[in-house]
Amino acid sequence: MNKAKKEALELARKSPEFNPFGMMRRFIKDVERLFDDFEGFRFPSFFNREPFPLGADLSLETFPVPHTTESVALSVVAPEGRLVYTGDTGPSGELARWATGCDILLAECSLPESLVMDIHLTPERAGDLAREAKAKQLVLTHFYPPVETSDPAKGAATRFSGPVTAARDGDRFTIGGT
Repeated sequence: MNKAKKEALELARKSPEFNPFGMMRRFIKDVERLFDDFEGFRFPSFFNREPFPLGADLSLETFPVPHTTESVALSVVAPEGRLVYTGDTGPSGELARWATGCDILLAECSLPESLVMDIHLTPERAGDLAREAKAKQLVLTHFYPPVETSDPAKGAATRFSGPVTAARDGDRFTIGGT
């Protein structure tokens, strides 16, 4: 790993306000302070694993993942099925159990196996996660240049026997139908 990448990762670890969930947590705390005197106000937490309703039949759930303290996987649940997005994560049996049976597992696979880190997945390790979770379909995303110029779907398919796609800008996927 080059020096600039190491410094960026270290800054992200030390400065949660520079990542989206750190900013969300700070925003939530600020809003809660504004509504201190508003009886009954409760700002939903995105970090305590409680389902967050997005509509009558749609909810968002979160699950902590091994990356930073603020990092979570997201699950969108609807009558048609369940989409799980890993966000940045390392390998995790707990994440696989939480994601079990999802219709689409949208998984990051930043690095090739030759540059493996505990806080990111490789295509092969994303395949392991999909297999352990018994996902119906694996969609790979978040490619660093060494993976971007390879065939990540082929690598993941060595470990997961279901459909595997390396996502591209503009791709669309359907849950629970064709």
